[in-house]
Order: sequence, then C-alpha cells, then structure tokens
Amino acid sequence: MQPAKRRRGPSAMRILINDKPVDEITPKVAKSLLLAKVQAEVKARVLTPAEATESYIKRTKRWITVATAVALVFMVVVVIAGLSN
Repeated sequence: MQPAKRRRGPSAMRILINDKPVDEITPKVAKSLLLAKVQAEVKARVLTPAEATESYIKRTKRWITVATAVALVFMVVVVIAGLSN
C-alpha cells in the first residue's frame, strides 16, 4: 500500500478507520463530513456486530425505562387529579 498523497488547503484531511488510513471516501460520506463541525482531530472506531448489538440494547432499554417512568408519573397525576374532584 502506497502512502496517501499529501494535500494542501481546506481539503487536507487524513481519514483513519480502525487506525488505518483510507485513501478515498464515497461522495455521500464526504458530504456528511462537510456538514459536520471542523475539528483538529477526531477519534472513532467501527464496532463489531456484537458490540453494536450490545450498544443498541442498552440504548433501547434506557429509552423504555424513561418512557415507563414518564407514563407512571402521568398515571399518578391523573389518579391524584381524579381523587381530588
């Protein structure tokens, strides 16, 4: 693998995926990068399928817990309002 050509100016960006340099990206990805806030350095990694599933399950459980808590509070408020009438 040859090292990437050095660019100058606003397009001088080096992209790493899993700590490996990527020469080219798709136009769709490039457009989404251009819409993002410019940062000097960004660190990220691609999750394995097991890690992605675990992360999804954690987020889903969190949202279900929040929705349940809101529903319970709403029901208690309705019951209290009904008893006070």
